[in-house]
Amino acid sequence: TNYAIVKGNIHYVSNDQYTNLDNVIIYPYLSSLFTVDGVKYVPISPSDRTCNVIDCEYDSTSLFINIGETISFQGIAMRVMEIMPYTCSGNNQICKVFISHSGSIGEQAFSNCDNLVTIEVSNKGDIGAQVFYDCNNIKTINISNQGHIKEKAFYNCNNIENIKIANNGDIAQLTFYNCRNIKTLSISNDGKIHQEAFHNCDTLEFAHINNTGDIENYAFHKLGCVKKMIVSNQGNVKDMAFRNCGKVDTLIITSDGNIGNEAFYASGIQYLYVNN
Repeated sequence: TNYAIVKGNIHYVSNDQYTNLDNVIIYPYLSSLFTVDGVKYVPISPSDRTCNVIDCEYDSTSLFINIGETISFQGIAMRVMEIMPYTCSGNNQICKVFISHSGSIGEQAFSNCDNLVTIEVSNKGDIGAQVFYDCNNIKTINISNQGHIKEKAFYNCNNIENIKIANNGDIAQLTFYNCRNIKTLSISNDGKIHQEAFHNCDTLEFAHINNTGDIENYAFHKLGCVKKMIVSNQGNVKDMAFRNCGKVDTLIITSDGNIGNEAFYASGIQYLYVNN
């Protein structure tokens, strides 16, 4: 009863007796929570030696977040399964994030981390919705991912300069929307690039896109400064996918699918090579 007024995005509890709380996740071994290098882990199954990441320290111990496939505590190695939602949200101590675990990254896990500069992700699950939302000082992103990149994962990350993505899933709608300082973009993607995924990335100068799925409507709309684009696509390029890329000088596109109406409308192309 005393916990009835507690408010939070997620409540982690050790049993099912906390009936007055919303958004409850039960960890029977919650009392065995442990912290390594600023990251808080909770065991899932001691016999299987598995754990999840649920929180972090909001101090100088979390400057460099490094979450790998395993973590060792008191001489016992445990497999890291999932990074839970909101794990480090709003932590302004974090400068760099390195992730290489076997599971997914939950929604908003690193959102609003204002001093985060560098991200390297090589996980085997999804990158959840709004994971790095409003991280305004990120400059470099290097992703090698075997899941989907969900909606708004990097929305409003206004200082990203370089993006390299090798992804085995979809890049969702609005993923990099309003990232207005990108200079170079390299994508090798085994999935769809959804609507407005890179909309309003208006300082992008060079893009190399190797994609096996469809490039959806407005996916790269309003790339105002892009000068050269190399697109190799095995799916369809949908209507207005690259509309209003006004300064494109050179476009080289190889596509096994259809190229939609106004796909490159108002893009100022001087040199166009299409192999379709």
